[in-house]
Amino acid sequence: MEKKEFFKRLHKIVSPSTPVNKEEFLFGRTRQLESIEEALYAKGRHCFIYGDRGVGKSSIAYTVAGMFQSNNKPYIRVNCAKSSTFNSVMEFIVFELTNGKELSSEAKTVSGKAGIYGLSASASNKETFKQREISHHDEGTYASILAKASRDYAETTVIVVDEFDTIEDVIEKERFAVLIKALSNIECNTKLIFTGIATSLTDLLGGHASSVRQIHQEFIEPLSWDGRFEIINRAFNEFDVKLPEDIRFKISGLSDGFPSYIHLICEKLLSESFKNGLDKPIEFQHFLNALDKAIDSIAEDIREDYDKATLGRDETYHYILWAMADSADQIRHFDHIYYSYQMVCKTLSVPEMNKMDFDSHFKSLRTKGFGNIVIRGLDKRPKWWRFKESLVRGLVRMYAEKHRVVLDFQRNFASVTSHVSQKSGQREYRPLTQVEYQTEQWRKSNK
Repeated sequence: MEKKEFFKRLHKIVSPSTPVNKEEFLFGRTRQLESIEEALYAKGRHCFIYGDRGVGKSSIAYTVAGMFQSNNKPYIRVNCAKSSTFNSVMEFIVFELTNGKELSSEAKTVSGKAGIYGLSASASNKETFKQREISHHDEGTYASILAKASRDYAETTVIVVDEFDTIEDVIEKERFAVLIKALSNIECNTKLIFTGIATSLTDLLGGHASSVRQIHQEFIEPLSWDGRFEIINRAFNEFDVKLPEDIRFKISGLSDGFPSYIHLICEKLLSESFKNGLDKPIEFQHFLNALDKAIDSIAEDIREDYDKATLGRDETYHYILWAMADSADQIRHFDHIYYSYQMVCKTLSVPEMNKMDFDSHFKSLRTKGFGNIVIRGLDKRPKWWRFKESLVRGLVRMYAEKHRVVLDFQRNFASVTSHVSQKSGQREYRPLTQVEYQTEQWRKSNK
C-alpha cells in the first residue's frame, strides 16, 4: 500500500484532532444519541450536552445535528470565545441563516428596521457585517428573528453553539436561557444544541438553569470499556492488522475513556505498523514508540499542568502523580494515593517517603506554583482529591506507562473504602460509613 493511500484511509478512521461528525464513527454513545434524539423530537425542546473537556461532546453534538438537519442545507455551527456575547453569537447565527441577504419584507418589521431581519441596513455582505456595530436586540426580538430566518433556511434547522462555557460573562450566558423560553412561545422549527465543560447545567446557565423546562440535559461521561474497544477494533480491522490483546487493553486503560486519546494512540501505533509492515506482528516496542509520539502530540495546554508540577523538580512528584492515576476512581482518598505511591516505588525499586514527608510533597501539588494540578475532590469531606482536569489524568497514565510503571485501570477503592493499609501482605479495606460497612458485610455473606 502506498503511503498516501494509507494515511488517507487512516484519517478517515481515526480523528484525534477534530470531532467525529458521523454516527458510523461515533462508538460507545448509542444510549446518549438515543436520549438526545428522543428529546429533540419534542416540540420546542433544545439540548445542552456537557461534561469534561475532551470527552466527546462536540462529536455527539455534530452527529445529532447532522441527523436532524434537513438534507437540503447544512446545520449551523458557532464556536464561542471568552469575549463572545449573546448579541455577537446571535448575529453570527442570523448571518449564516440568511447568507447576509435581506430575504423577505416580512422580516423587516421584526425590529422596525430594514436589513437582515432587522439587524442592520448596512449589513449587505460579510465584510460590512463583521465590521459594523453590534445591534442590541432583546431576547424576544431575537426569538422572532430566529424563527423567521429558520423557516426561510430549511424545514428543520439545527444550530450548534459549541464551547458555550468559554463565555466569561455570566449575564450573557443567562440571556440564552431567556431566548429558549421566548422560543417556546412561538412556532419555530429550530433546534439549539449547546456544548460546554461542566459538572451540571447550573455551571453553564447559572440560576436560570432550573427554570428552563425546554432544555434536555445530557451529561457525557468517559467512554465505557466496550466503547473504547469498538474504536480500537474498527481502526485496526480497517487494515487487517492483528493487535495483541495486552496492547488493546493498555490503549483502553491509558485513554481513561477519552476518545481523542484512543484515536491518537491508534493513529501513532498504526503508523508504526505501516513503517514496520502491516503484515508483520505488532510488538510491545512498537507500542512504546507510538506512546512516546502520542505524548509529544498532545496539546501544549494539556501538558502544561504536568510540566509545571514536574519539570526541574524532584522525581518524587512524578511518582505521586502516577499514583493519583492508579485506579478507576476519579476522586481518591489520601490513604489510597499513598498506598499507590508505595506500589510505584516498589515497581521502580526506589526508596519511599514516610507518610508525613509524602503529605508535604502532596500539598505542593495543590499550589499555584505547581499548576494546582491536584484539587479538592469532595467539598465537605477532607482528604479526598482529584486532578484539576480529568483529561490530564490520561496524560499522566501515559507518562507512567512510558517509564514502565504499570497502573491499575479497573480497581475501585473509593466505592467501598476510606482507608487502605498493609496487613500480612494483604490490603485491608475499611468502609466509609456505617451504611457502607453493613453493605460490605452483606456482600461478604452472600458470596
